[in-house]
Amino acid sequence: EVARLKTEAQEMEAQRLYEVRLLEEKEAEFARLEKERKERVAQTMQEEQARLADMEAKVAAERMEAERLKEENRLAEEEARLAKEARLKEAQEAADAARREEEA
Repeated sequence: EVARLKTEAQEMEAQRLYEVRLLEEKEAEFARLEKERKERVAQTMQEEQARLADMEAKVAAERMEAERLKEENRLAEEEARLAKEARLKEAQEAADAARREEEA
């Protein structure tokens, strides 16, 4: 009877150790999967931050280009206005000169 009880106790201990080992393996697998998940999340966040920074840089460059073009247009309009004023002044001076000649 004692030998049978010892054998049962040994079998129960062996079963318990087996279950503990399985549990430890499952915990290790869970920890590995959790670590991989966190690494993927971190990688995705880095990629998203890089993409966002790239988009912000592109928007800033486009904004600067728009400002440059706006200034270029303003200068061209100012140049056209000054040229028109110069032509009007020349025409007025020519008309005044012609009038003075006529009067003389």
